[in-house]
Amino acid sequence: MRVIKFGGTSLSGKEQLSNALAVVEKAADEGPVVVVTSALAGITNLLIDLVETEGQALAPTLESAQEEIRDRHLDLHTSLGPVRDRFHREVQALLEDLR
Repeated sequence: MRVIKFGGTSLSGKEQLSNALAVVEKAADEGPVVVVTSALAGITNLLIDLVETEGQALAPTLESAQEEIRDRHLDLHTSLGPVRDRFHREVQALLEDLR
């Protein structure tokens, strides 16, 4: 079994995501693969800022942080083009499994 981890910048856009997918597909040809991913680039810093500045006037609000996270993921999702429907179905299935 092979474990492959991708950092946030490896998943920051369509081209990077395609490159990561190619790495996973190649590894899968050789045997079982486990994929571990970080948050998208910038998301971890956003969450840290939210926690560290809680209660301060300039702190990002939880709502604005949620919007930023949602928008960043939706932008990436939209950029996937023809594969986005398959991607969406697979993510939905995984989310259902978590219930």
